[in-house]
Amino acid sequence: MYTPSRLSQPHAPNNGVANPLQGRPAPQSPTDETDFRSIFSLLRRRGLVILGVASAFIGYSAWNLLNEESLYGGNFQLLVEPVNAENANLAAPDFGSGGSSGGSLDYPTQIAVLESPELLEEVVRDLKVTYPELNYGALAGGLDIRRIGETKILEVSYQSNDAAKTKAVLDEVSQHYLQYSL
Repeated sequence: MYTPSRLSQPHAPNNGVANPLQGRPAPQSPTDETDFRSIFSLLRRRGLVILGVASAFIGYSAWNLLNEESLYGGNFQLLVEPVNAENANLAAPDFGSGGSSGGSLDYPTQIAVLESPELLEEVVRDLKVTYPELNYGALAGGLDIRRIGETKILEVSYQSNDAAKTKAVLDEVSQHYLQYSL
């Protein structure tokens, strides 16, 4: 007959060997001091790499910032239809045509007229004195005309790399558009 024997005696010394039946000793949790030491030693070992990558990133960002061309823009808005029906009758009197057309303004056509060479060449001619390099293509390339949502307002914007030129172009374009609307 077989009788189980005890593997360890309670009074027997352990001699530093863990007994599988007694369980493992609890692992020691790292202290804050050892965490800081390990982080500091990691930074010390890889300091040159970290410094090199940071320097390269900062240098590249500074180079891009210094070589970036400034762009200046401005805009103005035009009300292209009367606000209410009462003003519409005053603005477009009925000359015996059997009533008003009943339709609203064709905005794509109006925008095409405002961007047309016939109107913008006058603007270019007036601005040539101050800006001799300005031509229709350059003016039309920086000019953007769009309707604001479903309103009766058109927004005219212009962008260039010269702040004074941007202001002068917008002032001149607004004056020519005002003359055109009258």
